[in-house]
Amino acid sequence: MKKRNIAAFCSIAAALLAAGGIYAAAWSPVLAGALDFALREEGDRAALAGFTLTGRLADGAEETCFSVDETGVRQQIAVVPPGEEEPLSLSYIAGFSLRPGNILAQHYSAEPEEGGYYNITCRAEVTDIRLLWQLSVWQPGDQRWFRMDTGLTNPKTYTLYDSFSANFEEPPTETEIAREFAAFPERNLRLGSDNPIQQTIFDNYGSRWSMSSTAQVGETVYFTPAVSREWEGPRRIYRLDRTADWEGYSLADIRSEQNIGSASPIAEIEDGGQLDILGLYATLDGTLVLCVNGADGFAFRFYRAEDGAYEGSVPVPELLGLSGGSFCFFPDENGFCAGFSDGEGVTLLTAVRKTGGQWQAVHPVRALPFRVRDAVWRDGQLAAAGTTGSPGAPQRYRLAVYGAGEEPLYRAEIETPAGQDYPYSVQYNREMAELAFERSESDD
Repeated sequence: MKKRNIAAFCSIAAALLAAGGIYAAAWSPVLAGALDFALREEGDRAALAGFTLTGRLADGAEETCFSVDETGVRQQIAVVPPGEEEPLSLSYIAGFSLRPGNILAQHYSAEPEEGGYYNITCRAEVTDIRLLWQLSVWQPGDQRWFRMDTGLTNPKTYTLYDSFSANFEEPPTETEIAREFAAFPERNLRLGSDNPIQQTIFDNYGSRWSMSSTAQVGETVYFTPAVSREWEGPRRIYRLDRTADWEGYSLADIRSEQNIGSASPIAEIEDGGQLDILGLYATLDGTLVLCVNGADGFAFRFYRAEDGAYEGSVPVPELLGLSGGSFCFFPDENGFCAGFSDGEGVTLLTAVRKTGGQWQAVHPVRALPFRVRDAVWRDGQLAAAGTTGSPGAPQRYRLAVYGAGEEPLYRAEIETPAGQDYPYSVQYNREMAELAFERSESDD
């Protein structure tokens, strides 16, 4: 029976270590100190039937691996071999750059610096801004860069700028500043840190939602330019063509308009101009999951990765009930759990699966009172684990199992040995290094 392990979001595993409502002090031989954990349970622990969580608590020298289910807790202590590192895998980061279409007006200014130099600035009101999409992709011994003109333009007027240092004997006039900029035609206008156009481009730090526009199926990378409906032009899902000879080029030079590498469109997004394209993800069996927001609210759209064939849509408008937050996506072989966590420690979470050849939401959206780090759905029940607590402060680890009702069938709150290190010391850096929900392929 094939098992599924999600290793990340690892601070939950200790939340299940005391699955009998007991107190223990079994940590002394593991991490050099009297370490206790305490579990407070509500409901029937039998609700954990069919769910198995594994995890490990590590301090850099030793680690304790855990396996927890409805029967209790099993643990095993292991010494980490010197120099052992986690295997590296394919990684990628998305980004973008902008090119002005029509420049409506330009304004020049100068601020004095030392030694007769001035920081000169050009601010331009521009329209029909073009969007270039960028990726950096790397794996052991191989780092590549990709950039393409998306064909998307923004018809609104925005302010872009450029600035650099130049030497003048006297404070420069606007004409002299303009002449200096004209001497460097290769320079391009760019965004300011608070430019409102950033709210129309997702998968960047300035956007409202923290989502990913890049998904991986096997060794193949797929992406979509994540933009709001304000942009005009084609909305597509692309496959990154790894067979192309990519140039050894760094995107640190963001001023270049040069295309790097190649990508093939696999799907045209229907009615894409009426949608906010928020993100792209993938299930473990290779279905691409496009996250969109339109007139009817938030929805998942599904595409076959091999040929881009459209497989349907599942609307979940209530999933965007928070003012902002981070998107979480936990894939299965034929479905996923997903939702948004806000800064106040609340997560809206649902489960979607493919049953009978049709995609459908199999669990209503639930508001969980913690930031979810892992979740899985099985036989009508949704299990999720996560944390509460401010960054840098001790974390409380929580677990909940939901059935058809709004109240959980089972929930627990645990203080873990990792949390007892607060305030943290250099000598002992205990952390929950891994969490995995095991799930068999046959669970529908």
